[in-house]
Amino acid sequence: MIDMAGSVGLLAPADLLPRLVARLKQDSPLAFAASELPAALPQGLLLLDATHALPDLPGLLAKIHAAGGELIDFRVLFDHPAAAEYGWMIAVGGSAQAQQLAAPWLDQWAPLPSGWLRGGGTGAGCLFGTLSQFWALQQSDVVQWLADRGPHGIAAFDPVSWQEQAGKYVPDAIQLAKDYLVVEEQAGNAPALSPASMMCRTLLASVQASSSA
Repeated sequence: MIDMAGSVGLLAPADLLPRLVARLKQDSPLAFAASELPAALPQGLLLLDATHALPDLPGLLAKIHAAGGELIDFRVLFDHPAAAEYGWMIAVGGSAQAQQLAAPWLDQWAPLPSGWLRGGGTGAGCLFGTLSQFWALQQSDVVQWLADRGPHGIAAFDPVSWQEQAGKYVPDAIQLAKDYLVVEEQAGNAPALSPASMMCRTLLASVQASSSA
């Protein structure tokens, strides 16, 4: 853990944590920077969290609120070594008040001030982060699929195999959308037309329409 003075706490994976801290200026102090939540939390803490899974966020939000604080869940999208110098693509979830309070820190991690995605209420950061992981895995799988069917491959090009590959992560995305909407309702702090809410509702509506056709 990296101990600092302030009323803002940072939770991030161990490989990302020092790089996030390194981009912060001295006038943006942290009460703590860690990979696990400390047992004792300061009153009025603004927690910037990049570690908790979507189903765990309502409980974390309740704990933070009980201490008079606010919660931001955020995810770095498509991490890259150059991001330590130029900034990350960041998706953020939380109440409007929490996002306003967190802006000075998020601005320093993004390529430009306000250059981060205001995804929606609690859970939106985790939602977009997980979807970006699905996308990266899909791209890797597609490259391997093509390699297996290239000049030196051993498999044949067939539409059935391609359709299976193209839809490999769709069930996971559908379940993720359902999980987000549950968290959104429990947290109760998402704007009505947030990107996360609209995307999830559109996805589930299209699935339902396809099933009914």
